[in-house]
Amino acid sequence: MYSRHANELVINLLDVTTSLITAVTYGHTSREKRDSFLARANELNDIGQHIISPDLYVPMVIAVEKLPTWCFRGAFALMGRSRELSRQLLNEPFNEVKAQVASGTASRSLVTDFLSQADDSADEDTMKAVALTGYVAGTDTTTSVLQTFLLAMVLAYKYIHERIVLLSIQ
Repeated sequence: MYSRHANELVINLLDVTTSLITAVTYGHTSREKRDSFLARANELNDIGQHIISPDLYVPMVIAVEKLPTWCFRGAFALMGRSRELSRQLLNEPFNEVKAQVASGTASRSLVTDFLSQADDSADEDTMKAVALTGYVAGTDTTTSVLQTFLLAMVLAYKYIHERIVLLSIQ
């Protein structure tokens, strides 16, 4: 029972942080439990965790450049789907914000600032890459910090409990 509640807590914390970072990067506020953007980002993250491991990294890079993905089995078969998700995550949120800026309905975000300050020589592909990198880095860092904090709280429960008791006595 406690395990299920702990799992739900972690999942809810990760959903909230992912939604917050999406709002800062793209101005997109997710009110749904499973937003399509967040669902695709989570799917891509899961594929990345499944595919990329230190022992597979070098063969994977060589294989991606030389051979089509359909000739691989197992984890390599997911590379085609990850390419599709990557393109969607790179283009769709950016284009959505660009359309909102054009119509005057965009909320403040990193991409909105890029588009409003950009001159004619600004490279849109660079803006897209910076926005997606900011999103990925922000969610990855926040997720790691939250998981590390929760793990430390669970593993050091006895020590933390003793310190709380000492503080409450004083």
